This record gives sequence, structure tokens and C-alpha cells, in this order.
Amino acid sequence: MVLYLPAGWIMAAVRRWNRPTPKEGVKAVLWPALLAWGWAFGGWLLLICPSLLSGIGFWMLTSTYFLACPSFVFMLAALGQNADLTAWSTFGFTWYLSIFLAGLLPPLLFFLGSLLPKKRLTTAKNVIE
Repeated sequence: MVLYLPAGWIMAAVRRWNRPTPKEGVKAVLWPALLAWGWAFGGWLLLICPSLLSGIGFWMLTSTYFLACPSFVFMLAALGQNADLTAWSTFGFTWYLSIFLAGLLPPLLFFLGSLLPKKRLTTAKNVIE
């Protein structure tokens, strides 16, 4: 998950992004996080439904292995802390906190990486005295 920092830094340097305003920064973190939370909580709610929808919820949650592997591993690590995965009480505060952090950390780390200092290109042509 820490690799999102250099990824944000590289993309900001390659694309020559300007430093965002605070409002743009909040949007850059919040919109992807909301999408991830909607996907995770939606898949979780469908999974616990006792109907055909539980299969769709299962595939939504397992598809994150391919779509967002670091977040998937983060959520599995939270489940690994529990001994009995068959009990519904297993999915308590730790599970919901891991879903929250798995959705928030990637866009936040990418954004923070994009704020890292970049080498400024200064030549005689673009320096104004």
C-alpha cells in the first residue's frame, strides 16, 4: 500500500501537475474513497443477504483482488486476526474499520505522494530576472 506514495509522486512529476487547492485535494481523496466504500459496503450488504444477491456480493468483494489488490490484502489481514471466520460476530468493528481504511488509504497516499517536492527545471530561457 505504501507504493501509492511514489506512484503519486511519479505521476505528478511526469504529468507536471500543479499543487492543488485544499478544495481540490479533498475532492481528489474523497471521490475515489467514496467509490471504494460504496463498492465494499455494497458488496458486503449483498453478501449477507440470504438470496441470489449474495453471489453477486461475493463476486463484488472478490473482484477487488484484481481491481485493488492492496486494499483486498488489507481487508484479509483484518480477517486474519479472527480465529473463527464462520461466526457472524467475527465481522465487527475491526472488519468495518478495515473496509474504511482500505477505501481511504490508497487515494490519500497517492495524493500525498503527488505533493512531494519535484525537481524544478530552470534554464536560461525560462528564468525571468
